Amino acid sequence: MLLSAGFAEQYGRGRALIACVKRLIFLAGVCLTLTFTLSALAEVPWQLSVSSDLNYAAGLRHALEIEMRELSLVNREEYGLAVGKKPEIFIAARELEQNATQVLELRVWERGISVGTRRVALSGGSRLVTRRAALAVSELVRNLNQRRKRELRLEAQAEEAAEALRVVALAAEKSKQLQLVARTEATSYTRGGWSVGPVLGVSILRHVPVQIDLAFSWQAGRLTQLREASLGQTAPNLTIIEARFGLGWNFYESGPWRASSSLKMTYSVASMGSGVMTDATDSPSSWTSRASGEVSLSYAWQPALRTELSFFGGGLLRPIELSLNGVNESLSGGLVGGAVSLYFGL
Repeated sequence: MLLSAGFAEQYGRGRALIACVKRLIFLAGVCLTLTFTLSALAEVPWQLSVSSDLNYAAGLRHALEIEMRELSLVNREEYGLAVGKKPEIFIAARELEQNATQVLELRVWERGISVGTRRVALSGGSRLVTRRAALAVSELVRNLNQRRKRELRLEAQAEEAAEALRVVALAAEKSKQLQLVARTEATSYTRGGWSVGPVLGVSILRHVPVQIDLAFSWQAGRLTQLREASLGQTAPNLTIIEARFGLGWNFYESGPWRASSSLKMTYSVASMGSGVMTDATDSPSSWTSRASGEVSLSYAWQPALRTELSFFGGGLLRPIELSLNGVNESLSGGLVGGAVSLYFGL
């Protein structure tokens, strides 16, 4: 029994000690909270300068302490001004006469920059006058804080807009580097004949204004120089399949407009119809190669979509001898033509 009573007494003392420690911890937390709260409320340091003949100096200082305690001000360091300096308000108060009436003039600066001026009437008691003056000063400081916040929002919006433009410019640059090309082309041969057809390929443009084109084309037309040899029938058909390589130079670019010139080389397989023989053989097909120079003008509707109008001229590097019903001709000489192209950025 004695042992049980001693244990109960020790247990009770332990609980009381724990409760006391909890109270101390709670009070310490309250003190810290009050300390941080008061430091946050005193966020805007300020100074008051009054003229020597001002009768409301003490009351004005007390009223300002109450008002300024509830104000905050965006630090100029946050948007790049007065780096390393905290906001600080300077208030100057003096009495003057305005329209035969005594008023209290309040001028407010923030680190040498004028915030504004307010004038309040001196009618009424001293408590009313100092209250008016403190409210006028707090209004100026609040307006300044609102301007600062607007500046921060505008700066953030400007940064977002700049980032969006950067993304668009990057996408446009990427779309320039590799593009799919769909082209419709018409060619006329000076020795007689024409062809028209589609061209599909890719265009590669790196950071220099040099453009590389790789493409395949299929064209169909007529050999007009053999019309008489076809014995009253239509001119023989002409079909050309080509593999192309082009090297271009963008010599002018302004906004969406671009002007360029290029040199193109092809390896072509030509097939003739209506019994035409080629190169003194029984085969209706033969090969040739052509070189041409091209001038183009294009317009970009979007960063990844561009249309182009081109004109070209050149010649066949290897002539193809043609024979039909005893009439001998050749597919050779110069050529001219035009094309409309559509570029799709990848």
